[in-house]
Amino acid sequence: MFPQHPWYGVRDQCRYNLILGYNCTASCRYCFVQTIFDDPIPTIFVDSAEMTTELRNFLSQTPDAGVSTGEYIDSFLFDEITGHTRELMDVFASFPESTLELRTKSARIGHLPPDPIPQILVSYSVNPPDVVTFAEPATPSLETRLIKAGELHDRGYRIALRIDPVIPAKEFEKGYRALAGLVEQHLGWHRVYRVFLGVLRFDHALLERLTQTAGGRQLIDSEFVPCPDGKYRPFTHQRVEIFRMLVGEIREYAPAIDFSITMEPDYVWRAVLGP
Repeated sequence: MFPQHPWYGVRDQCRYNLILGYNCTASCRYCFVQTIFDDPIPTIFVDSAEMTTELRNFLSQTPDAGVSTGEYIDSFLFDEITGHTRELMDVFASFPESTLELRTKSARIGHLPPDPIPQILVSYSVNPPDVVTFAEPATPSLETRLIKAGELHDRGYRIALRIDPVIPAKEFEKGYRALAGLVEQHLGWHRVYRVFLGVLRFDHALLERLTQTAGGRQLIDSEFVPCPDGKYRPFTHQRVEIFRMLVGEIREYAPAIDFSITMEPDYVWRAVLGP
């Protein structure tokens, strides 16, 4: 369990990460995990007894914590085998002020418990169809993800969408402006509890990796600058413009929906969403 970098996440709903494993079969082009570990083989932590004990101790001291899985591996990748989600639900059920965010792109949801607790938030990562095809080639389509998210909502799960990372490549605005309409068509904004927004960012190791292939270079076909947390991002005013565009498009369908801005300082939050 570890908190996010102090430079960002001050107002993020889920500020702590629970690591259930690392590496992912999706191998999205922009994923930072590819630069951290020595090999690409997925590894799952299976000592569930120790995990749940440490988690209960942590939540006893921080009962209103927001905890995310899926930082280093898709939350549902091996969940049918490990049963982590059910075990985590048993723990979080004792802490009604907490939040457990399960991040995923997966279409495999049949194994999930039929009786979710209110603290669960299933966050589906979404991008325009052309970005999914190019940057996330080993993942379900946008339409499939949205349909599965709708099925989970109808089974009682709270649903969030993560438009993260936004890829600010050439003429990207058209696809992202259309994304809100695709969500309405395949899921319906009335089923979405929260939206997380984030822009493409990377450290120097991932930058080097991206520059080694034509596909990687296409992802960074714009200007990026170093930020205080050591990652490269577009200029602040460009990020603010991107987030404002997305918020505006989404609010056409869902005027009252809640937003979180991922891995950004408070002054970006204020510029986009106000105090």
